[in-house]
Amino acid sequence: GFDWDDSPPEDPFGNTYTGIWYTNHDGWSSDTRTVSAEYRIDSKYAVLSGVLAPYISIGENSTFKIQVYTDDGSNTYTLVYTSPEIGRKTDAYTFEAPIAGAKYVKISIILGDEAAGILADLQLWPK
Repeated sequence: GFDWDDSPPEDPFGNTYTGIWYTNHDGWSSDTRTVSAEYRIDSKYAVLSGVLAPYISIGENSTFKIQVYTDDGSNTYTLVYTSPEIGRKTDAYTFEAPIAGAKYVKISIILGDEAAGILADLQLWPK
């Protein structure tokens, strides 16, 4: 569900992003879609930060958001962060999610109908 392209994706305001993942709802049959990626971080970090922006092809009334979950190794994920809804007219939004003590972190992007989003500049910050 995450796409990677050699050319930097662009938001509706003409800004481009590098070092990103972006995802697009085009062609999916449901009204909403969740795309997730899970990473092992071995409890070495306290904060996950990044930037959210609408992708240039996002629908006029569409939105997306991210949710960050942590797992301390018990195979049970806990929701630790939910972003605001990002729409076509939303400026780039910087977020920080608390992930201290997590052995694994999972990032989920929830896309509405005709939504397309950019997740850029992900960084892990040590304890």
